[in-house]
Amino acid sequence: MLVVLTALVLTTTAATVAVRARISSRLSASVDHRSRIAADLLDASQPPIEHWLAHRSARLVLSPDTIEPSTTVLHDQWTAGANSCELRITAWDQCGMIPISALAQGHRLGHTASSRAIERARDIPREWLDHPGLDMLQNDDDLIFPVPRATTPTLYGSDNPVPQRIRPLNQKEVIALGALLATHNPPTQVRSRRGAPPIWLNVNTTPAPLLQEALRLAGLGGLDAALAARADGTGVALNALIPIGDAPSTAPIRFVTSSPSWAFRIDIRVGTLRRSWWEVWTNTSSNWEAVQRLAIID
Repeated sequence: MLVVLTALVLTTTAATVAVRARISSRLSASVDHRSRIAADLLDASQPPIEHWLAHRSARLVLSPDTIEPSTTVLHDQWTAGANSCELRITAWDQCGMIPISALAQGHRLGHTASSRAIERARDIPREWLDHPGLDMLQNDDDLIFPVPRATTPTLYGSDNPVPQRIRPLNQKEVIALGALLATHNPPTQVRSRRGAPPIWLNVNTTPAPLLQEALRLAGLGGLDAALAARADGTGVALNALIPIGDAPSTAPIRFVTSSPSWAFRIDIRVGTLRRSWWEVWTNTSSNWEAVQRLAIID
């Protein structure tokens, strides 16, 4: 009887191990399959970004009460086989923020930055500023990579697709450092020139407090007219910025109506698998080019 029982236990154990092995193998294959889909979706995200940069970015006008210079580029959801898939692309204007390098060097625009942003920027070794990226700011205390605002995705495959609806950012929400500090401002091609490069600010996307301080430092008026133009969606004309005094001695600021440098957060979900990336694109003379890609590890 003991021999029979022992044999039964060994047989049951072997069967259990075999079942677990098959389950693990299937799960591994499933994860590999979802990972391949996620990789394909990352590749598929590039044409929409290029199209948005070429045809829409120059016309973007954000409301005057915007807290961070961001907008939704694409947010789609669909079903592929047994997997529910989601692709979301969100843009942040690098020319709507304070450059990390300027903040690290004590530029007077830093008056508009939070104390934590100033502290993090000044902790960066100077030699790192020649190869900027949000990974320079990684720590356990701060939110580094911006998080997209809650949106309702466009649903494909249904009779009545749900259009996108965007929830405005709450004033009390924590804003990531990457939505306040630009890594690629001035743009790469400008930064390589001799002398102190100017800070670029897009008058159509820069949050009002930063724009107000920048105009003051540049000795320019016209803030009210600029914000009114943004409120009605027509966009700001640079001739509305009127000289009202001498610009204080500081690094020059160049005001533009469209940006040559954008960052994108790409969020992908395939079933339960989630992947996120941060990309920076700059306009090199006549072409948009991706100059940086960082994996976001939550």
